[in-house]
Amino acid sequence: ADKPTTWPKADVPYFVEDGAVLDLTAPINILAVTEIVFGANSGLGVYDNGTFSVAGTSSEKVIFRGMLNAQGYWRGIHSETNSPANAITHAEIRNAGSNYVYCCNPVGNIFVRNGQMTVEDSTITGSGGCGLAYDGAATVTASGNTYSGNADGNVCQY
Repeated sequence: ADKPTTWPKADVPYFVEDGAVLDLTAPINILAVTEIVFGANSGLGVYDNGTFSVAGTSSEKVIFRGMLNAQGYWRGIHSETNSPANAITHAEIRNAGSNYVYCCNPVGNIFVRNGQMTVEDSTITGSGGCGLAYDGAATVTASGNTYSGNADGNVCQY
């Protein structure tokens, strides 16, 4: 997506095809009760002028999950923009970490490279790598999250 976009609630999940990476280079807002299903080894990346705002509520989560309920099924979410708008709130991110989204970065449900991200009140489970990973140049604020079943740990700094 290269234009500012809001993904509203839909009656059916949004779907990212097997092996595809959804590149977000403009601001995107994902609203409560949205479900995004990823095919095998697909992923989502935020870079250039992209920002990533996920706004679930305590009773209406935003769900990111693989088409199959298997650890490390899809690549995950990769963000590398330095914006306070990058925030994931009240989401479930499940079964990512099959591979890096962009070359040679650590794998995980979420990976933040050289940018900033707030992740709060979310459930991060079933990663083939780390649940929430970031490099030394990133600023990550994480609070109120629940982690389980992440192969390389829950929160990892590289």
